[in-house]
Amino acid sequence: MTTPPGLPPDLNEQMRVRREKLEAWRARGVNPFGARFPVTHWAGTLQARFKDADAAALQGAGSVALAGRVVAMRHHGKTCFAVLREQLIDRIVHGTSPLSERAWAARAVCR
Repeated sequence: MTTPPGLPPDLNEQMRVRREKLEAWRARGVNPFGARFPVTHWAGTLQARFKDADAAALQGAGSVALAGRVVAMRHHGKTCFAVLREQLIDRIVHGTSPLSERAWAARAVCR
């Protein structure tokens, strides 16, 4: 197997795949390391607050902005479940979003 141009020849397979994905994100005009944004809540706080909430209470809560490392993700159409590591604790989060076509196309790159 030959190494793609621009990559050191001694990269192992995992590192080669990671670097190719990194370049694919950049080619789409996406900063693969993101940018700063205001975090509004911690997942643990939300989990405790809405543990026994009904659908109406959840819908009335509004949007939140979480931050952490996504260590696992399962996609199901336009909804997904992720394991978000924040403050050294793994939390399962669920999200739905009417993502743009560009976001859905970019999503395939990170798989």
